[in-house]
Amino acid sequence: MSVNIFMEGRIANDPEFKSVNDKGGFLRFRIASNRNYSRKGEEKQADFFNVSRWLKNESTLPNHLHKGKQVVIIGTLENDNYEKDGSMVYKDVIRANDITMVGSRGDSDSSSAAPNTSSDTSSSGSDGDLPF
Repeated sequence: MSVNIFMEGRIANDPEFKSVNDKGGFLRFRIASNRNYSRKGEEKQADFFNVSRWLKNESTLPNHLHKGKQVVIIGTLENDNYEKDGSMVYKDVIRANDITMVGSRGDSDSSSAAPNTSSDTSSSGSDGDLPF
């Protein structure tokens, strides 16, 4: 069973793309999402989450994402557990299936036209099958 995630926030660091092979690699970054509440007299708090997305090497998405960019992430929550120096390290990661850039026009890079989304094109069905 997987935990589905739908999250809106801002990219907390410049995304990093690491090519794994000639077919693609991983885009990794952190997203900051404000909590819906704050204690009286305190500033609102934000939570930070690791995000990872498999991309083809020819993808232009990394060129359009940058620190501070507002995005919506749809994906699943997974654990990346590994051993380091004899101790187990537990790390939660959002595996993004879809990254949609949102926010005002001034929030984006005005020097180039950015794609709106990075949906997984290998999913079944097409937009023509949608009832709306």
